[in-house]
Formats: sequence, structure tokens, C-alpha cells
Amino acid sequence: MRGPNYDWTHAVTWAMSQSSKRRNVYFTPVTHRPATEGYRSKKTAYELPGLFADVDFKGVGKEAVIAQLEASGSGDRVTAVVQSGGRFHPYSKFEKPVMVDDVGRERL
Repeated sequence: MRGPNYDWTHAVTWAMSQSSKRRNVYFTPVTHRPATEGYRSKKTAYELPGLFADVDFKGVGKEAVIAQLEASGSGDRVTAVVQSGGRFHPYSKFEKPVMVDDVGRERL
């Protein structure tokens, strides 16, 4: 099931339908070239719309991690947060996506 580029509603609907079937859904933090077919790879990386982190709160507690993010001022720059198991995935969207060129692609 594919939709137009940047159709986030479509992506969320698809992910929720897969989750309801008890399937795992994975993603990459980069978009891929329009008309990319098959598996994603460094060769198809197109642009980076923002940054994300994988913050594990097992052992320290969710509240301690939230307090640290707020105290550091990071919370003001976070666009969205997804809780997954014992961790958070905070996202910060750029004003304008960064294009992935050949030099940057090798660093992915």
C-alpha cells in the first residue's frame, strides 16, 4: 500500500492497520527518492526532515527522563514523542528538510 510522498495520514493509517494485525512496523528517519521500489537503502536516501533520538528510560524511570529533557530545554524543540516499550523516540522537525547528497549518504 503506497501513497503520495509526505502523505503522513496515509502512513499512520497503514502503520495502525499493520499494528492491529500484530505486525511490527519499522521506519527510517530519512525519506527515500520518489518512485523507490523495494527495500530502502543508503542509495535511495533522499532527505532528512529532522532529527530523532532513542531515549531508554528502563532503570531510571520515565518521569526522570521527562524531567531531564524539560530541565535541559530540549522539550521546547521536540515536535513529537513516541513511547515504544521502555523508551521514548523524540523527534524535532527541521524548518526545511536537508537533502542527502553523495557525501552525506556515506555517513548514514
